[in-house]
Amino acid sequence: MPVDPTLDTMMAELMSFARRQRRFARFRARKRNLHHMATSIAYGSEQAMLRNKRGRSKRLLKKKLYSEPRVVFFEHAQFGHGKRGPVPRKALLRELALLCPVIPVDEFRTSMCCHSCGYVLGVDYRSRVLRCRNNPAGGGGCSVDEIDRDTNAAANVGTYGIRMLLGMARSAHLDRKTPRVLSTRSTVVY
Repeated sequence: MPVDPTLDTMMAELMSFARRQRRFARFRARKRNLHHMATSIAYGSEQAMLRNKRGRSKRLLKKKLYSEPRVVFFEHAQFGHGKRGPVPRKALLRELALLCPVIPVDEFRTSMCCHSCGYVLGVDYRSRVLRCRNNPAGGGGCSVDEIDRDTNAAANVGTYGIRMLLGMARSAHLDRKTPRVLSTRSTVVY
């Protein structure tokens, strides 16, 4: 049976040494970027301090930094397209799990309920800043007047994660079982 010459040429091109080197270089760059992203999530701004240190002080700081126990609470995060493309979520979770324990957390209602009092925040989807309806100006007892929606969600996720680690139930204002009224006709959704 004769072999197609175009197939031989195509296979020779696909399996060429230069192409394999480029593919491996892309793979290594992707792994390196994931590691840097996971390290910045796990250790935050303290990791940046290591870049400025040298010698013994860097070793001592690194030992202290990596010896402290850390836990990452991870929502179902969607990372958009950056200048280098989308971030693979599973690969990032795998890389994070190598650095510290990762606990997946349900993100239900974390950005729309106040982390301090549990009231539903005044949601304006055009603005990132949300206002608590239970604030002192409105006659309530909440200490939060305005808060960024991502900061509020992070506080709720942290609270829920700690409660989960302690074996406690989820807060009532973040629970999926709490009925929500959708309209004035008393339509209840569970």
